[in-house]
Amino acid sequence: MQGHFLVEGALVFKLLKCLRDSDEITLADERVLGTLIETAVGQKVACDDCEGLEHPVLVKMETCLQRLMNERSKCSRTAKLWIQYIYYIGIVKRFIIAERTSDWHLHLMTTGDMLNLLAATGHHQYAKCARLYLQMMSQLPNSHPWLYKQFSLNGFHTVRRSDRYWAGLSTDLLIEQTMMKSIKSRTGLTHGRGRTEAVRQVWTHSIHECANWHLSMKTITGMENEESHHAECSAARIIRDQRERQKVITWLDNHDPFCTSDVRLRSLSSCVAASEADNVNCDDAESVGARMHKKCDNKSLSNAAFKKIDTVRTLMHIGIKSVNKKQISPDAGSLFHRLLILVNRSADIPTYFNYELIAIPASLFKDGFMRKADKHSISQNNFNWLSNKSNVTERYCVCR
Repeated sequence: MQGHFLVEGALVFKLLKCLRDSDEITLADERVLGTLIETAVGQKVACDDCEGLEHPVLVKMETCLQRLMNERSKCSRTAKLWIQYIYYIGIVKRFIIAERTSDWHLHLMTTGDMLNLLAATGHHQYAKCARLYLQMMSQLPNSHPWLYKQFSLNGFHTVRRSDRYWAGLSTDLLIEQTMMKSIKSRTGLTHGRGRTEAVRQVWTHSIHECANWHLSMKTITGMENEESHHAECSAARIIRDQRERQKVITWLDNHDPFCTSDVRLRSLSSCVAASEADNVNCDDAESVGARMHKKCDNKSLSNAAFKKIDTVRTLMHIGIKSVNKKQISPDAGSLFHRLLILVNRSADIPTYFNYELIAIPASLFKDGFMRKADKHSISQNNFNWLSNKSNVTERYCVCR
C-alpha cells in the first residue's frame, strides 16, 4: 500500500503543478498552505479539530482540483483512468481511517464505495458478500439496537490494545497477525508446550495478564514513549518516502498521464494505445461495476451471479487471439525485436514465421501458468537411482 500511496501523491502533485502554472493558485495561497501544513505537523492538534480543513485556501484548492480533474477526464481516457485511480486510493485511505479511528459510519460508507470496483475487477465473492453485509448492517438499528449502539457510539467493531486515537485494529487483522504472532512466538503454543485442551485454556486465560505485565515493564523502563509514534511517521521513513516520491514524479514528467493531446487510452510505459475495436473499458470501471450490481437487484445471494464477460477489459487484453480454441497473448515487444533481428540477417522472412514467436517457452508454461511437474516420474527416477546405488554397494561389500 505504501507504493500506491507514493504514486497517488505524485499524481496529485502533478495536478497541483498544473493549477499553479495556470495561475489559479497564487504565491500567497502557497504560503498560507505551507503555514497550515507546518502547524498541523509541528504542533499537536486535537483529533476532533476540523477548523483547519475549513480554511478558505484549502476549500479553494479542493474546488479547483476537482474541476481540473473533471476537465482532464473529459479530454483524455488515459487521464480519466489515472484520476479514477486517485479516487480508488482515496477510498482505501478512508477505509484505513475508519478502522484506525473506529468510525462505524465511515466504515460502512467506504465499504459501499468498494462494491463497484470489486464487481468490475472480477472479485465476485467479495462483491456479493460485501453487498449482503451492508444490507444486514443497515438493518442493525432495528434488529440489534444494543449492538448498533456499541458499534456507532463506542466503536466496538474494531479491537484496541491501547486507548490511543489511531490504534484501532480490524478483527481479521488481529486474528491473522496479532493472535497468530502471539501463538507462534517464544512463549506461544507452538514452542514445546503442546496443544492440549488444558494448555490452550491456560494460555488463553493468562495472555491478557501477560499483556498487562508487559505494559507495566515498558512503563517502568521508559520504553512506552518510544512507541508513541507510528512507524511511518519517523524522520527516516519520511525522508525515504520523499526520495521515492521524487523518483515517481520524475518518471511521470517524462510519461505525462494527464496529457490531453491524445484522447485514446494508452499505456504510459509501452505507449500501446487501445482502439474502439479492442473494447477496453478499464477507465470506466465504476459504471461497469454499477451495471453488474444492477443485474443482481431483487435476487437472493444464491441466485445472484456475476459473469466474467461483464468485467472490465484492460490493455493486457489487446492482442489476445484464439488459436485452436486456446487464448494466447503474444508479447508485442518481443515480436518486434525478433522481427528486426530477422530482417537484418536474411531477406527470406516468410520461412521464419513457421516457428512460434512467444515471450515464454511453451514447454514450461501453458495458458499463462507454469505446467505442473510430473512428480511420479521424478520419484520413479529417484527410486531407480537409489536401487542402482544399493546394488552397487551390495556388490562392493560382497567383493570385500
